[in-house]
Amino acid sequence: MGIRKFGWFLIIFVLLFTQACTQKAPPSNEKITLNVWAWDGNYNRFAADFMAKNPNIRLQWIEPFEQSHKDILLNENIDFESYRKQYFEALDKAQPDVILLTESSTYHTLASTGKLLSLESYIEKEEFQKETYSQHLIEMLRSTGNGTLFAVAVGFYNEALFYNKTLLQQYGVEVPEAGLSWEAMLDITKLLPTGPEKDDIHGYFVGTREKPSTSWSVIKNIGLSRGLKYADLEQKKVTLNTESWQKIWEMVLEGYKSGAMYEHIEKMPINPLSGYPDIIPEIAYGPFFSGKSAFSIRSPYFIEVLKKGNVPFEWGIVPEPIDSKMAEGVSMSPSELYAINVASGHKEEAWELLNYLVSEERAKQLASSENIMDTLPARTNTVKSNDPQFAPFYALPPSQNAFYFEGTIPPKFSEKVSSIALKLFAELMEDKLTVAEALEKLQNEAQVEMNALSGS
Repeated sequence: MGIRKFGWFLIIFVLLFTQACTQKAPPSNEKITLNVWAWDGNYNRFAADFMAKNPNIRLQWIEPFEQSHKDILLNENIDFESYRKQYFEALDKAQPDVILLTESSTYHTLASTGKLLSLESYIEKEEFQKETYSQHLIEMLRSTGNGTLFAVAVGFYNEALFYNKTLLQQYGVEVPEAGLSWEAMLDITKLLPTGPEKDDIHGYFVGTREKPSTSWSVIKNIGLSRGLKYADLEQKKVTLNTESWQKIWEMVLEGYKSGAMYEHIEKMPINPLSGYPDIIPEIAYGPFFSGKSAFSIRSPYFIEVLKKGNVPFEWGIVPEPIDSKMAEGVSMSPSELYAINVASGHKEEAWELLNYLVSEERAKQLASSENIMDTLPARTNTVKSNDPQFAPFYALPPSQNAFYFEGTIPPKFSEKVSSIALKLFAELMEDKLTVAEALEKLQNEAQVEMNALSGS
């Protein structure tokens, strides 16, 4: 009887095992399709390689709304609120698994409305290798997501202060160190024989433009570094007519008039083949490139410009000017920002793609590419991130007041403020009014624009 019982048990076990095998999950070679909303230039840089490494995942490109309607963005009269509404409608209709986010306000809106998957648990996985990913970037992206990480960035943009060591030493001035404030930088320029004319020596080279248009950017940059805002969107109030802003306007105005701050006004020649301006270093980078300026704030790409230009002076780099009390940078912003649609049916596979995009292996490949010199890898263990020349771009923690967070301010309003500010600064240069009068006008006119924006 014992043998007969055992025989029945064996038959039942075999039948159950056979049934279980027939009910197993689909074979592992079944392909999952991920729909990816990204600009074709970005998508084409990673799609083939990722699919080769992950044969069970197929990527399907979806042309994003902002790419298919990019001509609209060049229209000065565009209604950005209407444009954004169309963008979100197109995104809802497409329902991609992975989304490339091109600016902060889109990220903020999608995160705030529950459209994106939290990545907090994913970045704790061993495969992500969190210890080599920029903590500055993580905190910046968390801030945009109201305290939760909803996206990861392949890299970031940033700026630093380039200085002409030869020129400074010629006049017995010590080269700057990290932690330089705007006031300290301008105090250094007072030790040089600066002047407002084209052939004079200049302190801080602002940039080259076809017409004067940078003064408000300089003023705003200094204000942001001090934690100032020029508009309170919640209260629907403009906050420009204050003592703090007035001091900055006075400092920049003095700098422009004395030549301590200088804009190179010259039109770039148009390339007949491309139809776009040719970037000629002698014009684009003006007096700094020719050795007649002590300072200029530039992106990492400027390192290559100076090396290839074989400039006749020794130069160095320190982090961008800061407010000594805050010691934070305002120029940092993420590049190639990817998120996962919370409605995706393939969240794990979508994470596989994101993890690949920000992996150490890919970061090291991108760090060696000259085509993306302006982009710094988010990983802190690449050749570029460990190069002393690039260290100033990694040095400062980003301010909560950085340019990147300005994305929540409607473009129409910021453009109006810029236009009004530039007009008033031109009048200040001609001594047609005082700084106090200019700020009162700016406050009143900008408030009218704010009221129109809010419908009040």
